[in-house]
Amino acid sequence: VHGHLKPRCPDVRLLGCACVLVPIPYLEGIFRHGGLGYMDAVVIHPYRDVPEGVEVELRELRELIRKHNGGREKPVWATEFGAMAGLGRERASYLVRMCVLMLSEKVERMYWYLMRNYQDFPDMGLVEKPEHPWGRYAVKPPYVAYAGIIRQLYGAEYVKREAYRKYTRAYVFLFRRA
Repeated sequence: VHGHLKPRCPDVRLLGCACVLVPIPYLEGIFRHGGLGYMDAVVIHPYRDVPEGVEVELRELRELIRKHNGGREKPVWATEFGAMAGLGRERASYLVRMCVLMLSEKVERMYWYLMRNYQDFPDMGLVEKPEHPWGRYAVKPPYVAYAGIIRQLYGAEYVKREAYRKYTRAYVFLFRRA
């Protein structure tokens, strides 16, 4: 695909992996066998119970990319992430924490899964089902949190984690925006 598509459509971005979690050994195998050379970005779906810790795995992934890409970075996209458990406010908190942690490790794009609730995923959506008693596509707390984080951090540059010591559990991040 890469050899035929890229010469004809150089602006098309070819994405690879789309793996659930951040499975470093699996990704190492793909990269070691040359797969990274066919990707414009590496795709992950970093589902987890708590966001904290994803930044460690993303840092490891970025190091792995540099190792197999001549010391150069490649974009990382999270084309799916979401909270499998918790209620509205808990999911909203999860969403904000996960976005900040992913931004701190230069994840270029991130997409919450999913837009609206479905029968198989009754409470993962940003909005309710069309037939919900609160109204057609009623907005849920994670939707409001997503809008807020986009408004505050879109175009911002991650600067550093503040108040950080080896054993601290505080997560305070500094971002800069023009």
